[in-house]
Amino acid sequence: MLVVQQQPKVRLAARRARAWDAAAVATGHYARVERDRGHGTPSAPAAQDLRKDQTDFLWPLTQAQLGAARFPIGELTKDEVRARARRLALVTADKPESQDICFVPDDDYRGFLRRRAPEVFRPGAVVDRLGTTLGATAVSRGSPSARSAGSGWRPAGRST
Repeated sequence: MLVVQQQPKVRLAARRARAWDAAAVATGHYARVERDRGHGTPSAPAAQDLRKDQTDFLWPLTQAQLGAARFPIGELTKDEVRARARRLALVTADKPESQDICFVPDDDYRGFLRRRAPEVFRPGAVVDRLGTTLGATAVSRGSPSARSAGSGWRPAGRST
């Protein structure tokens, strides 16, 4: 069985924010949080730029964590973010696009995973918190992937 840690960075950031008496945690993910007008319950619709949407990383967050999350670029397109970065003369304004894991320094995410979590390269079941098998993992071209068995879960605002 493969068990993936649920957002350790988010939990750590939330813990630090509480220690500093901060009301929220902000990240540079292309995601959004909206509150239900009637109940105030937070939800996560797709980001403005559907090509860059990263809403799917929010699935393990609790309602409290989601409610304390801020995504300042979630309402912007990638082009708008780049334009603002240029106006502010940020060194990352014209940085090449990265499709890999942003926190891996050498861009070798397969090597990073092999060193840190070699078990992800072994086939196994994908299960939910109740132990129900949702699908199976498969190793393809040296990288782990998962095939859904119709779990039906989709980030808000996504049709596929």
